[in-house]
Amino acid sequence: MPLPDAPDYSKRIYELLKETDLENLTYSQFQGVAEKLFIEPENEDEMRRLVLIQLARMAVRGDWDGFLTGGGGGGGGADYGVGAVMASTDDLYVVGDAPPFGGATNSFSTIGTNHPQCYPFICAKSGNVSTLTVRVNIGAANNLQIGIYADSGSGYPTTQVGGTSTIDCSVNNSIPTASPASTIALVQGTKYWMCYTWASDYTSASPNIAIHTDGMVCGWNQAMNSAVRLSIQVPTSGPANTLPSTMPTADYTAGYNKKVRIGIDYA
Repeated sequence: MPLPDAPDYSKRIYELLKETDLENLTYSQFQGVAEKLFIEPENEDEMRRLVLIQLARMAVRGDWDGFLTGGGGGGGGADYGVGAVMASTDDLYVVGDAPPFGGATNSFSTIGTNHPQCYPFICAKSGNVSTLTVRVNIGAANNLQIGIYADSGSGYPTTQVGGTSTIDCSVNNSIPTASPASTIALVQGTKYWMCYTWASDYTSASPNIAIHTDGMVCGWNQAMNSAVRLSIQVPTSGPANTLPSTMPTADYTAGYNKKVRIGIDYA
């Protein structure tokens, strides 16, 4: 595609964007200008100019939303849940409660597996994680290891974001928290995976903790007459009682209908 004739500037685009430099030109302003052009032969040159303006804006601002992320759905543009407007006393984000994967009801149960369980969520707010939280009904001498993982793009978790939070679940009727071993930086609108496992064999000590009892997560099952599955489990040949830096890439199984209710508190 040939470039537009640069010396002959567009009076229409100039009038819409005059006195706005590239550093301060937002994507929404750019969209507002683009929406005023029709796809007609006489507008061909102006459409090329808009493309040049958009590329220049992205380069100057370092803002590639709408170019590399298809409008920002995977890079901070989507809005799933309430974000930065929440008061500091009401800012615990329980990821399994929230759309599009969450559910509204919960109960208490033990988690009968030593292999990591995983479920996806969409981040509602950008920021660093301060602590992760669970709710214990009947405690036992075991620690729940929780990690947040990036999405592979093919429907399973891949590399861990930041460090693991290790939560002591030994105290009855408690709401224990733990900070991650290293910084977890999350981006609004991005899909992540919440992954967890017991630090030691659950048959020796299995706390009774808060779980979700509804909500679409996994979708995969062994048969139509099987109970709903709300998570996926790494292969039994994979890690046990630990969270790896990178999750396996195949042979997951439909997890138990016991999806741990985990809250994020931002720094």
